[in-house]
Amino acid sequence: MKKNPDITVCGTWAKIFSNKGNERNVFHLGYGIIHEPVLELLKYNMLLHPSVMIKKEFLLNHHIEYQNYPCVEDYKLWFDIAKAGGILFVEPQELLMFRRSDTQVTVTKKEEMALGSIRLRKEILLYLLSVYNNKTLNSLLSDFENLEKNKWMSNEDIFRFFC
Repeated sequence: MKKNPDITVCGTWAKIFSNKGNERNVFHLGYGIIHEPVLELLKYNMLLHPSVMIKKEFLLNHHIEYQNYPCVEDYKLWFDIAKAGGILFVEPQELLMFRRSDTQVTVTKKEEMALGSIRLRKEILLYLLSVYNNKTLNSLLSDFENLEKNKWMSNEDIFRFFC
């Protein structure tokens, strides 16, 4: 970040392991500067909080802080930073070893986390639609939401379509 002062948030890839044998997974989402970060965040959260460094002055200058988004506060923070023009960067090296256990929030609050992610992704989608101000796309979203309420379409289908 010292070499590239424009970068606001820098995260890394990670190796994820558990105590249940030798299983190892890797977390490789995105690399380099994330172009169109708001759109990319609609697709997925590419930043693993324990690997992240953030420029504090950017947060202070843009009045950005954690908000009450149960189980997805970090994801919401990345979105707020991206909306404010922050530059997200992922270093394509596995610089974090991350132990997965049955007591972590990602396991114990899996359903709450999934609902929080859907809520945030809907907010991201609405933000993008407001930026593009396209009546046809807004109408499509309304139609798709009706289909989702009737279980004819999933939220994931809606997000994929708009991505």
